[in-house]
Amino acid sequence: MKYNTTMSKILQEVIKEKEIEEMSEKHKYKEKARKAKVSTVLRYQMAGSMEESRSYRELEIDGMKHGLVKIDHSTLSRKGKEIPYEIAMDLLELTMERANRARKRKITKEYNRFIRAFDTTFLINQTGSWDWSPYRNGKSGIKAHVSYRPETGLPDKFNIGKVLVGDTEHLEEFCRNGADGDCILADRGYLSVAKFCHLDDSGQDFIIRIPERVNLVSPVPHDFKTDSKYTDILCCLGKDHSIPAKYRKRQFRVISFEGNQGKQLTLCTNIYSLTADEIAELYRMRWNVEVFFKTLKQNFSLKKIFGKSLNSVFTQVIINFLTYIVLFSVFSASFFKSSFLSFLRLLRADLLPFSFLFYLFMNPL
Repeated sequence: MKYNTTMSKILQEVIKEKEIEEMSEKHKYKEKARKAKVSTVLRYQMAGSMEESRSYRELEIDGMKHGLVKIDHSTLSRKGKEIPYEIAMDLLELTMERANRARKRKITKEYNRFIRAFDTTFLINQTGSWDWSPYRNGKSGIKAHVSYRPETGLPDKFNIGKVLVGDTEHLEEFCRNGADGDCILADRGYLSVAKFCHLDDSGQDFIIRIPERVNLVSPVPHDFKTDSKYTDILCCLGKDHSIPAKYRKRQFRVISFEGNQGKQLTLCTNIYSLTADEIAELYRMRWNVEVFFKTLKQNFSLKKIFGKSLNSVFTQVIINFLTYIVLFSVFSASFFKSSFLSFLRLLRADLLPFSFLFYLFMNPL
């Protein structure tokens, strides 16, 4: 069998024995197998993610194709249930930190802010076999919550949970209280007046889209010089009695304008130093996280979640995010001129030029 030497090297660089041993000890997992070690199983799952494996049988074949010691599919399935998914999560967080540190920069210098886009993607199981996370109409599913940096093209924080937990529950844990001029972008799923007030009180800048159905109470103009295509006002958000009384009179800046295809967009923000046009331009960066999710779902093994236990499902999803981050980091740091998808195709076929392999050898992750 011809091994994919490039991916083999990447797997060795990312999943290091010593780090995995420390993570296993942290989560009180004792290694019992000689061959099916945690590090080897995670390497199998990364190889399967890149090759878009659809079952543990395919995972066995794809792992061997990348030069890994043979582990049969039944053992891989058992290990998927047994190895705590928190180990994969720790590895993902470590990799995100390293990747973003290497590529961290302010591309929005004119705004003097780091931009982070929040979004959530659903992974729905049509058969409803995940009884630990039921969904509507007999289905089951999970949610992956991501904080994404458009300037690096990578997520910097990740969380995974059951499908019926609301998005706003994760909003504040992803924030950094205004550190380094941090500004968060989010879509309508994160609407919560109380959360907006907490963010404002902590000094966290935000630009969050709100639905048109929200009542804008006591509006007053914010900037008379604003371009006529924008409506720029200060107002309270709604009269909902679920809003704590102390927050009902809190005013925010609300900007409305016509987006692509004639769609009306309404943004709520606590940034007053930028023009309406600049606020709208910053919000448009949020679309990058949608492209990230689309690329991930279409080109890695998220089309078919083949585990059934919470542990195996969470691990598979986490490993897919990890694989994307690693490969995108390698692609971005290299001299490769074509697109990321072209890079993936050549990597899968082990057809990357020798000069790239030399670069990878001289510049470990």
